[in-house]
Amino acid sequence: MSVRLLNPTVRRGRGIFRSSMLALMLLAFQLRTALASYEYRYVEAENYSATEGSGLREEGFTSWMRHPSHGKVMVTFGNAFLEYDLKDLGEGTYHVFVRGLAWASGADVDILWDGKKVGRASYQAPGTALKWSREVGVVQGPGDHKLRIANEPKNIQAPYLDVLLLTTQEGYQPSDSDQDFESYITPLPLLRLKTPKGEETVSPEPEAKVAEGASLDLLTVQAGPLTVGNDSLLLSLRNLKMADRRIELSARLGETYGSEKTVDLPPGAIRQIELPCEAASPGRQSLKLRLAEGGRSLLEGSYPVSIPNPVSVSLDEYAYPVGTKEARWKAAFFCSPEVPKETSVSITLARSERATPLDQKKLAGALPANETRLQIGNLPVGRYSVNARIFRRGKLMVEDTRDLLLFRPSPLDTWEPVKRTEARGDTLFMNGKPFLGRELFHAPPDEKTRNQGFNLVQCAGSDPDPRDSIQEHLDSCAKVGLWGTVALFNNRYFLAGDHFDLDHLREAIQRFKDHPAVFAWDLIDEPDGADISPERVAEAARLIRELDPNHLVWVNLCRPDRAMDYLESQDLWSFDFYPLPSLGPFAYMQWLKISDEKLRGKRPIGSCLQTYAYEGSRMPMPDELRNSCYLHMIHGYKWLGFYSYFDPEPSGCLSRDPVLWSFTKALNSELRELASVILDPSPFAAVEASAGADVFQAAVKQGKGGRCLIAINGSAKPLRVKMTVPGTNAKVLFEEDRTVKIKDGTLVDDFEPLAVHVYSLR
Repeated sequence: MSVRLLNPTVRRGRGIFRSSMLALMLLAFQLRTALASYEYRYVEAENYSATEGSGLREEGFTSWMRHPSHGKVMVTFGNAFLEYDLKDLGEGTYHVFVRGLAWASGADVDILWDGKKVGRASYQAPGTALKWSREVGVVQGPGDHKLRIANEPKNIQAPYLDVLLLTTQEGYQPSDSDQDFESYITPLPLLRLKTPKGEETVSPEPEAKVAEGASLDLLTVQAGPLTVGNDSLLLSLRNLKMADRRIELSARLGETYGSEKTVDLPPGAIRQIELPCEAASPGRQSLKLRLAEGGRSLLEGSYPVSIPNPVSVSLDEYAYPVGTKEARWKAAFFCSPEVPKETSVSITLARSERATPLDQKKLAGALPANETRLQIGNLPVGRYSVNARIFRRGKLMVEDTRDLLLFRPSPLDTWEPVKRTEARGDTLFMNGKPFLGRELFHAPPDEKTRNQGFNLVQCAGSDPDPRDSIQEHLDSCAKVGLWGTVALFNNRYFLAGDHFDLDHLREAIQRFKDHPAVFAWDLIDEPDGADISPERVAEAARLIRELDPNHLVWVNLCRPDRAMDYLESQDLWSFDFYPLPSLGPFAYMQWLKISDEKLRGKRPIGSCLQTYAYEGSRMPMPDELRNSCYLHMIHGYKWLGFYSYFDPEPSGCLSRDPVLWSFTKALNSELRELASVILDPSPFAAVEASAGADVFQAAVKQGKGGRCLIAINGSAKPLRVKMTVPGTNAKVLFEEDRTVKIKDGTLVDDFEPLAVHVYSLR
């Protein structure tokens, strides 16, 4: 009996015990598998708590270093260090990254955590741009800690430091895109995004929301390559409750309709779910996710992604000589095969986007490539707009608008053998005649370069002995009708460290001084940036002049603070400065003010204009290049270099930018037509205008052919400007045929952003 009486009690005790154990196991499980959270802790480099070293200073980035958000950076020298207080870190491992200038070598910094070295910053690829380092190392929370950046005293270049990042997201590599960095904590993991170049990691946007007691962990999110059309995500979910659950998932790309799916999750289960999503249009947009249960949102968040343009649109040219019969429009599709089959295209050619169409085309049932021709043979000089609207399933997918320019060509320079080049006052002369230089760097000396309107190319040699390749370049110049500037610095044959090999210089000058295509000796580029002393450069210049009194010596500079240091060696003074796109053409004024005050009217002055893009940046636009060019003209410049025709990737250059390359033909034609005005010995005189000189400049010049007014809007906004000028009317050149009346000495005209108007005053 006792046994029978005891057994139920024992059974009940065991049931209570089992329930208690189950509750404890569930609690332990939930504690062990609590909803994950990931931290992104950003620290601006200038917000240090301690520092040592007299060489440490704040510095705004110069244009070539490109800090588009105009943030501050820290520069370290010698035994300097920067120290930061990191407070209230959470539990776990933090991965450390540094955003700085990715010098090729010799700009090393060590990261120390509470006095112990974590690692040294290194970059995926060198360059003169701000980049995120590879992962420097890992550090441990929680609590308060000190992070120190210690400069390597033997550095060849000073490190430039912008931002630090500590993140608990394992496997993350930050994107190099410039932005404002804000710290945040998120429940979302990294998005692992497949791209044509490999897998990338994308951090979630800060605004994620998680409901109290959600008990649902989003472990992984994978996608890609994302394109316009059907696509899918792969999600991994974990149920943190010991109960069956029905979870509702939805995804949306941009403003596209969302896709939804419902899945059943057993207790503690981990499931992989494929979730459809579709992008309706290209561009930067948010990939939005929502996990819900019974209509109640559990977890919401998003990732910033870029959907590539599924169609590439182009014209065979940007600038056409007036009288050209047709412009060829092309479209090529880069997406899944079903997309082009579902598209139609409407193309309109007009004077401007809102004007009456001059030609229209409709293409139905697009194929992987489309092409049509627009009639432009009867159109006058001016700028036109080509608008293409590409529809998919009856809805607008892509709209592309591009300019088409018709220009009046002017005759190319007449070639003749060079007997003598010289500087008289502020003008270059060749064989006794004024010369307007338009030099293309890193360009082949061929018919293509000449037909584009350039008259000079740089003739540089290859290692180890450059003389034979210089000879080939000069011979090609003479054959096609170009002149050459002979580079005497591009390898160790001429330049040994911080000084010239005078014997090798002597050999080269004697060999080439009588060549009919030699225009000038390009002695040295940027000696001020390479710490080659003015005395060393002057010594080489004196030798050249002794051996060859019949050709100019040219030295190009890069530092405004040393603009006058090399004057003894410069028959042609010039500089290079590349402010686009972050600073705009009027950023050249820091150099133009120097030449206005110290050189204008006294010697020939030149500038190397930007036809180049730093890694990760865009190329200059035609309006930016034209604006830069005419700004220099009204400040007395009579020589222009264009840098450059070719530079290796990932940099941008003219040879890989068909729009800007096409435009140089029209720009060079304008310069040839204005050559007599530009080369006239009288100066451009500033014109009084209603807009300030920081956004607008205008100048007038009286030449043999009459008065010429050049007016330049340096602003990214449209302007209506009043100018005080002589005459009764102003005929606009190089644009649509129009004349502006001058009333009581005042000319009023409208300027689009960055527009330049050239007028003939009557």
